[in-house]
Amino acid sequence: MANPPYSRGRLPSGARLVIPLLCALLWSSQGGASAQEEGGVSAALEGLLSPADFELTPEQRQRFERYLPHALAKLEDREPFHVIAIGDSVTRFVDYTGHEADTHRSYEGVFAAELAKLFFYTGSVRDLRPEEGQPSKVVPAEGPEVTIENMGLGGRVSLHAFARITTDAFVNKPSIMTISYGINDAFSGLDIGSYLRAFRSAAEAAKANDCDPIFVAPSTVLGEELSDLTAFARTRPYAAALAELADEMGVLFVDFGAITASGPPLDEALGDAEAIAEYNRQRTTSYHTHDTEDGGEVVDPLHPSEDAQRELGRFLYHTLLEAPATRYRVGGFSVLDGAGGVELRFKVKNLTDADQSGRLLLAPIAGLAPAETSLPFDLRAGKGAEFVAHYKSARSTASYHFDSSEPYLRFPMLVADRGGTFPLTVSAAVTPVIPVWEFGSRDGMKTSLGGEFVVVAAGVPGAPAVGAGGYQARWCGRETSGEFRAGTPTGFSFPLPGDGADRQRGELEVDLIVGGKPFRFSRGMEASRNFGIGEELNLLQIDRDRSRSRSEVTLTPDAGEEALILNFEIERPLRSAAQDKSPYYIEFQIDARPYGERRAHGFTDYVRLIPEEGGETKIGALRQAVFGDGYSRRLDRAAIGVVRQPLAGGGEKVTVTVPRSFFYRHEWALGNGNSLLGFNAWVYTQSDSATPEMPYPADGIYQLVAPGLNRFDPQSLAVLELAERPTSRWSVRVY
Repeated sequence: MANPPYSRGRLPSGARLVIPLLCALLWSSQGGASAQEEGGVSAALEGLLSPADFELTPEQRQRFERYLPHALAKLEDREPFHVIAIGDSVTRFVDYTGHEADTHRSYEGVFAAELAKLFFYTGSVRDLRPEEGQPSKVVPAEGPEVTIENMGLGGRVSLHAFARITTDAFVNKPSIMTISYGINDAFSGLDIGSYLRAFRSAAEAAKANDCDPIFVAPSTVLGEELSDLTAFARTRPYAAALAELADEMGVLFVDFGAITASGPPLDEALGDAEAIAEYNRQRTTSYHTHDTEDGGEVVDPLHPSEDAQRELGRFLYHTLLEAPATRYRVGGFSVLDGAGGVELRFKVKNLTDADQSGRLLLAPIAGLAPAETSLPFDLRAGKGAEFVAHYKSARSTASYHFDSSEPYLRFPMLVADRGGTFPLTVSAAVTPVIPVWEFGSRDGMKTSLGGEFVVVAAGVPGAPAVGAGGYQARWCGRETSGEFRAGTPTGFSFPLPGDGADRQRGELEVDLIVGGKPFRFSRGMEASRNFGIGEELNLLQIDRDRSRSRSEVTLTPDAGEEALILNFEIERPLRSAAQDKSPYYIEFQIDARPYGERRAHGFTDYVRLIPEEGGETKIGALRQAVFGDGYSRRLDRAAIGVVRQPLAGGGEKVTVTVPRSFFYRHEWALGNGNSLLGFNAWVYTQSDSATPEMPYPADGIYQLVAPGLNRFDPQSLAVLELAERPTSRWSVRVY
């Protein structure tokens, strides 16, 4: 494994001498030691050492006091100390040797063990909720313990933090909470504004509970093509944005990408494509090659290996003790050319005390590909130089389609010098203008449909000041225009859809006109009418006609005092191209937060129903917050009723009954058009194009609405009114 890009924290002399002895004694008691013998080891150590032997250096104490003010006092007094880790599958720990989700082998387990050593917790680390078959403890010694809970779940995005902080995160009064998301956020296209909002909310909740948060930026991933940096670049804008938020909030920031995106020097004689391929091969070997139970190896492009996890845990620990060394500092701004391209103007400063030379390997970002693959550099010690890089549109049109929830573009790149390869990201303000969107849902529209953006004109040297201008917007054959003033919210609207349509979806184009020159930006926008109970709703294929003509799959929601009832009718003949898969399955998603909360950002999950032979139906797990953040009770999925009836022609009718008690936070005012649920539903069928390899292809997927927002985002949902006669209101989702 490549040497990590950090220096080891300096421990006081007592700790340096004692810790190896302590570790040797603790581990030597494994393999059949009795409880009395284990107690004897701990008792002996208690007599030999005291917490005073583990005093922090002044510099280390300063970092603890800055980043872990609540935790430090507890650690020094060896009070009960608890660590929780929320995150995705990297946090949960993926393994191929029978140790899946073993917290002690994960980065947070390694971090907790290092804290236990440093502050003389002789009982080491205990996992309070180990996965079945995994140990609660690996060091058989008694004494004060650091306890830990691994709350990582595969496939999760940062929005899942809302679920944790409103349910079970603080039940055991943690002193430290690590928060790590980003891989799934990047691959699902979650906007950076929502990503940062989730981290901010998690940190605020932690501090309110006397718990110190730590932001952990995601590790990098591998792609199918070794000769480009597309996969490497996916998570780096999120990491750069998170570093800025951590600095603003005074939270410890740990960049796992600084480990998994770093490597040894590259051969200067290699061309750019060959050098990048060699770099990716090195990362494959160092960080993504896992041992297997049968003695073999497997490459997992998403998840770090156990050795890499151990290095990540140590990196987290050492980042707490000492700020990682920084070789280069970057900054700059970007200029839109109006034709879909961008010019990046930036400066790189050499922060080392030696001259540095090498090349900057440029990576693509959303909708933009670098025109140059690399830029050579030769920097004197302590000096900087200016660079210009050009990016061309990766789209066939001249519009800009990138995450503009912030007035920045973040450009990832690699520094390849004689010391190794290191990631850099330039956070560049956009000139001359950019529309900043509040992605999400706008409800309650009666006469027209629309959204809002704020035009930001960055003030950078050499760029003309833009105070106002005009805009033109187009969506689904409709047009509108108006004026904008920089820094002021600008609204736009379109007529309601006609011809009885109750849903419409298409690309929204907005031209910002500055000095007579248009700059075109595009987004997705979907509108849907509020639906009501007792109303038959077509579930439609994603890109098909949104008319009211009857679909092959329909849903009729109903509600009473005791339950929500969902009646699905699948009128198309059911088939099984993949015999080990059900011919169809159903998912539905409900935001049942109370009025006032439902419109806010947060989290909601989905319920999955899989029909089985004999008329039985398997119901997926109901996780906490399944019906919206704040739903902390454990719900019994057996309370959901499912009745299946055959239909003429080979289809089925499925009636799902969800107890009203499941929605205990909702006001549930039947007949009131202001009593609302966020709602969506999907039916996945094995269509005519189904194959064993792809049993549920796109032409067999039916859904109520198809927003481009992340499915865990409650604002991706349509609106269901608990009234038989829904109002004429609409909702709009911009993505």
